[in-house]
Amino acid sequence: MKKIIVGLFLLFSVAVISSCVPSKPVKEESVIPSNRLIKKLEANRRRIKTFEGTGSLKIETPQLDITGTFSVEIRKPDSMKISFFGPFGIDMAQLLLTQNDFVFYDVMKNQIYKGKNDDRILKEVFKVDMTFDNLIDAFSGAVNLTKELRNIPEKYEQTEDEFFLTYIDGNRETNYVVRKEDLALLSFHLNNRETSDVYSAKYLKFKRYEDVEIPRIIVVEKSGENQKVNIEYRKMKINEPLSPLTLDLPEDAKVIEW
Repeated sequence: MKKIIVGLFLLFSVAVISSCVPSKPVKEESVIPSNRLIKKLEANRRRIKTFEGTGSLKIETPQLDITGTFSVEIRKPDSMKISFFGPFGIDMAQLLLTQNDFVFYDVMKNQIYKGKNDDRILKEVFKVDMTFDNLIDAFSGAVNLTKELRNIPEKYEQTEDEFFLTYIDGNRETNYVVRKEDLALLSFHLNNRETSDVYSAKYLKFKRYEDVEIPRIIVVEKSGENQKVNIEYRKMKINEPLSPLTLDLPEDAKVIEW
């Protein structure tokens, strides 16, 4: 079970930089400036306040080849809950994250891990070097483009159907492909030339919620390590009332403080 969760969060670190919430259709505009495009994408990301989703997950690595189901509930900007299920819907594990704390319940071992939520904890426990805000964006199909609002792309090209943007920040080169018709992000590519790390993602089968296009399928790959994750949402709910997130923990579970 530990390998499954570690593998899941390692690969979701890619999604942190990857999944994106697009904007309103721009059919009437044959040309749109890059700064305006980025503002539209980022404005629509911020419109998503709550997110609920259920679906399937497939992880392929040299060590793992697993398929399962999961559900996620997100209240921006302060909390998220993720549940993982095995065959026949058996509850395998639950994770609750807030801006200050985390609780991870391993159902099979009846063990609870809890502690303060900071970047160190996320890296040590889940082997992911990422922030709480990044994790929320990843599961809700978004990418934080705040830093791009102040930058000018190295390259900006347009075809009849798509926008292509390239940003360079030191040794990092980031590429986005955006569909012109509705500003859906179709693919993402991050190349770190210093470490030779390459992440790529594709987004498919979009669903429109409140004029925002959200991908129902996300395929993320990490080259060089033969790692691939395929996320497919069957159901999604956007900006619907969501109760405070909690875990129903048994009293006899072993508690491990981090």
